[in-house]
Amino acid sequence: MIIDPKQKMYGLPILKIREIIRLAMEDRFFASKRELIIKVASLTKKSQLISKSIFEQMISEGLLEMEKVKPSGFCLKATDKGSILGVASAGKPISREKATQLLDELIDRAKRVNKNDELVYCVGCIKVFGSYLSDKETIGDLDIGVKLIKRYPENFLKQNNYRISQAKEQGKRFGRLIDQLSYPYFEIMRILKNRCRNISLHDLDSDAIFERTETKTVYEYQVI
Repeated sequence: MIIDPKQKMYGLPILKIREIIRLAMEDRFFASKRELIIKVASLTKKSQLISKSIFEQMISEGLLEMEKVKPSGFCLKATDKGSILGVASAGKPISREKATQLLDELIDRAKRVNKNDELVYCVGCIKVFGSYLSDKETIGDLDIGVKLIKRYPENFLKQNNYRISQAKEQGKRFGRLIDQLSYPYFEIMRILKNRCRNISLHDLDSDAIFERTETKTVYEYQVI
């Protein structure tokens, strides 16, 4: 699916709606209903009243659903319909030949990551899904599922903290504690994406879309 980045939905840029859905696909929304609305408001930069209306419209139109996980808590999930928008591309269509080139280059970057002992994670598996698995000669973007594995599971916390301290020494600043703790993970994801707008990366372990999406494995790391 390809979307027009200039399009609006519920009075917001459609890319902002896509961002909310993508966070829901990654199970990043877990709180009371009121707190969920506050989180949506922080993303939309709108008032809580407007954000509540957007939140309720996305649920009533079947893009999102709330799953009760405890007496006062909910997990905001993307539906099948919402996931289609969540993985939609806002970039220009590319040829299958170009997509294959991007995939080959991404696999090469994964292999380099796996040879770098300073990095906290290895790339365990890469899968493709979406329009790349069709017979179309022109596709919206290259949808990729990635599984990262801890390089030093028995010493993970020490290695993770050391990598963070290295980043700080090089001038990296973190606004939130969660951004700091997850830096080694997202460092790998940034390397793989390589700032390419035509690559859409998803975590195979946390993204709910893989529960109902056909995939094809294109790379597996053989641990020696």
